[in-house]
Amino acid sequence: FAQYVNDLNDFRFRAERSFLKEQIEGVDSQKVPYGYPRSIRVDAYEYRDDGTLCVYDLKTGKAGLADRRADILANAIKLGFNSVRRVIVMEVRPRQ
Repeated sequence: FAQYVNDLNDFRFRAERSFLKEQIEGVDSQKVPYGYPRSIRVDAYEYRDDGTLCVYDLKTGKAGLADRRADILANAIKLGFNSVRRVIVMEVRPRQ
């Protein structure tokens, strides 16, 4: 999925980026390294011109996107962007 998203080469549509779960002094929220402590990785996100940030959480098993996980994703990604008006988190299930 990440390869598909990145192959589109759209700077507004990105995959597998890490975001901080909370503000941490001395850490640039725009450049959080993969696997950084107290960070969360989103499968993909898309920034829209109207200030909407869509977060795509890929699911391949039986488990779905829990409300708590959606809240964590939305709050973390909002910290990583300055001009976000709203965040929409959605579960994505690929077709076989």
